[in-house]
Amino acid sequence: MVKELKKLQLLQNLTRDLNENFGLLILLDCMRDMMAVVAMISLCLRVDDKQGFDESDAAYAARVQAKVNQSYWDFTVTTSALANAACVLGLFMMGIMVTYAILVYQARDEKKGAEDNVKTSDLQRQTLILLSLMYNGSKCTL
Repeated sequence: MVKELKKLQLLQNLTRDLNENFGLLILLDCMRDMMAVVAMISLCLRVDDKQGFDESDAAYAARVQAKVNQSYWDFTVTTSALANAACVLGLFMMGIMVTYAILVYQARDEKKGAEDNVKTSDLQRQTLILLSLMYNGSKCTL
């Protein structure tokens, strides 16, 4: 009974840690997407001003260079957010595999061991399917 209680507590701790990690991952994804939207809007709304009558050539060149530098960082943030789209698909597939493992562990019968419910061939076949989905999905996004 004590051994089963320890296993249950270990499973609860593992589930709690996974929930916290996936929550943080979703938060980071949302922040990245929000930054990409703001960067794209700033790129679209950028206006190149003409040189003023009382502005010297050096001041105009400095102002243009400052705008180019800001646009460079906006473009960098936007492209990095778009490039991470393939990673999101990979993390999604990893989450599916972890969720499957947790569900099988939670649903197993106390009289049977986990090896009776999870066949190695089934797990290997599902892993190959998920890997092919990840490969094809990342190939399509590129």
